[in-house]
Amino acid sequence: PSPSPSPSPGPSPSPSRPPPALPSSPPSSPSSSATTSSPFSPSASRRIFSEIRAPSLDLSTGSRVALQILRVAESEKDPLGMVKAVGEAVPHVTSGVILSKREELLPIFFAAVKQHPDAAVRDELTKLLFNVILKPNSEQRQMIMCGCASIASFIGPIRTEMELLPQCWEQTTDKYEERRVLVAESCGALCAFIRSELRPSLMLSILEQLIDDRSKLVREAVARNLAHLITFFEVRDVDKLRHTQHIAFKLLKDNESIVHRTAQFTVVPALADWADGCGRFCNGLFMDLFLAIDAAAAHAIATGLSRVEYEMRIRQLQTLVDAMSYLLYRLREIVLTSAPFASNYFKTRMSEKQKHLPPVPLPGSTHQNKWDDPPVETILIPLQSEPLQKAFADFCKRGEWKEGWERGGKGGEEGERKENREEWEPFYWIVNSLVPKMVDVISSSDRDFESTQIVISRFSHIISRFCVCFGQEFTREIVYPLFMDEITKTNYCVPAKDGEIKRNRILPALLVGVLSTLEKEEISSHLKEIIANITLQEEGWSYSALNCVKSSLLLLCRLRGLEEVILDLLWDLVVHPTTQVRMGVLVLFDVLVDSDTELAKKRVLPALVSLSRDQDRNVRYAAIKPLGTLAMNCTDQSVSEKVGLQFDQIIAENSMNSALLIEVISTFKRIIPNVPSSFREANILQNLNLIAEKNHAISSSKNRGEVAEALFTAYRAFDGCRITPEAIEGIFIPGLRMLSKDNEYLSPHTQTTLARMLKDMERVVAPSSSSFSSSSKS
Repeated sequence: PSPSPSPSPGPSPSPSRPPPALPSSPPSSPSSSATTSSPFSPSASRRIFSEIRAPSLDLSTGSRVALQILRVAESEKDPLGMVKAVGEAVPHVTSGVILSKREELLPIFFAAVKQHPDAAVRDELTKLLFNVILKPNSEQRQMIMCGCASIASFIGPIRTEMELLPQCWEQTTDKYEERRVLVAESCGALCAFIRSELRPSLMLSILEQLIDDRSKLVREAVARNLAHLITFFEVRDVDKLRHTQHIAFKLLKDNESIVHRTAQFTVVPALADWADGCGRFCNGLFMDLFLAIDAAAAHAIATGLSRVEYEMRIRQLQTLVDAMSYLLYRLREIVLTSAPFASNYFKTRMSEKQKHLPPVPLPGSTHQNKWDDPPVETILIPLQSEPLQKAFADFCKRGEWKEGWERGGKGGEEGERKENREEWEPFYWIVNSLVPKMVDVISSSDRDFESTQIVISRFSHIISRFCVCFGQEFTREIVYPLFMDEITKTNYCVPAKDGEIKRNRILPALLVGVLSTLEKEEISSHLKEIIANITLQEEGWSYSALNCVKSSLLLLCRLRGLEEVILDLLWDLVVHPTTQVRMGVLVLFDVLVDSDTELAKKRVLPALVSLSRDQDRNVRYAAIKPLGTLAMNCTDQSVSEKVGLQFDQIIAENSMNSALLIEVISTFKRIIPNVPSSFREANILQNLNLIAEKNHAISSSKNRGEVAEALFTAYRAFDGCRITPEAIEGIFIPGLRMLSKDNEYLSPHTQTTLARMLKDMERVVAPSSSSFSSSSKS
């Protein structure tokens, strides 16, 4: 039997609600008839879906999240709906993200800040952006700044100034140094996207506020970003040059090396570029830095400084000097490229290879401050600088500058002076202003450069670098004569003591700074002339200047390695026919006695021996002190033995010359604590005993008393020195006993002290003597 049909699925129509009658329609094909009669027709579908659709959201009672979801759903109607939703959600999401992962939110922040239409929301997001990471590290700060620069390039300068910069300003007092670093870095990152008039005002003031920050990281960031900001300053901002220099000099004098080195290598070049473009390099930046060095030198040698303060100020002085070294090379380029012969020289003498080089930049050109432009390159490459330097040397050697200098600086019509200054203004500024100013600063009456060789060396270093930069011909023909002219002018100072003081201050800078850059033959020739004039007290020199020469020669040996040159010229003066010159040479030999051992053995010692046998007794007296210094400083045994033999000979040949014996005793007293113990016992003690014995035979009571007092002070100099018991018993005690025989010529206090010394020494050797006697008896 066939199965009965199964009931159709789905609900059966209710008996009380009959199914609706289908509308009548014309006959149609079976397919169309089936479609029309289907329960899933469009109208039926709409009815069914309207019955099962979820109820609409009630916007009046919906949550914040629901509103944001709805805004996303309706983003087709509002193009910024997605941005609004993100902008409203980000602040709430941020608080739920752990600190170590918050950097992942940065792209969302930047997208919202960049495109959100509501200024209040953007302000809130920007504020949160700078605070989203508690202590942003270097990489995170870089990401934030890249994002800020991207936003600034999109929104323009007005919105950048109104929305981004205020947030930077508010962070300047934040307690976390990383955020304050972020403020400094924002000044460098955003300076390209704001109006030019705000760069030297608002931006500079933000950095200036951070310059005294307690964190060295913040101050280092200030230096780095100040350099970047300066590259965007324009010529019209020249009124801010002096103020910017003040900030730069303050950074250069910072106590932290990371800060002052960053300022030296970034801020100073940027400042030089800007000042050059403004035409304020020479009389502005360069001269101001030189005066700052002068002030730093005065602070460094001030009285009452602790050791820490002194070292700090010397370090500040050295940093300024290093910065000046860079500016010297910039000054040379300005002089060379502005020379009257510069353009013609390149046109007529450059090789074919050189003609393809970029043109030589001329000073005074307008500074460009576009974001993508590389910095203006003003350092001449060798193919440019070498021919210009050679032409400059030829110009100086021919003396063509003198005519222009005399007309421009000493006489002639005003029109001629102005014409020459304008023709080559940087060069004549050096000749007429810079070099005289250098001399004036060095010789100023409120400086005492003799108080420290460190300060002398710093100023000499500046002058030396200056001479090296411009070459030997410039130094020989211009700088050296100008310095000598200034020294000559001191002859007319009233009172004469002022002229002597100025000479003694200029001389070290002349010898160490100027003369040391010339050829060795010239150094020797000029030094001989100066030493002869000083020792003979000619050309207005006084003998006191010999100490300045001595300190200068010491610097020349230490800083320039010119021991051989100095030894050669001193050897030439050893045989000088004038006694005063030979005596002066002995004063200068003190500089070389602690030099290389071989040099001391082969060159210094023979010269001192020769002078100690000089026919003039004053020269012989003067040779004693450097001989003692040589024994003290030279550790070579053979040198010590030869010095000892020389002292033996001097004492033997002058046993009745009390003045010479006193000089020998004084030298012994000075070197006793520092000579080797073998020399102390074998030579000094033996000779003191010999002098005491010879003194006892002198008939003059006055001379005996003077020598006896000198001997007593020499014996007391052994206090604290290690002496063997054998030397105490065999040499020291016999010497004291011999000296005590002249008690009548000693003061009462000296007699008492001498007696106590003798008892103490006898007490020291008594146990060893008694033990030796007992062992002998046994």
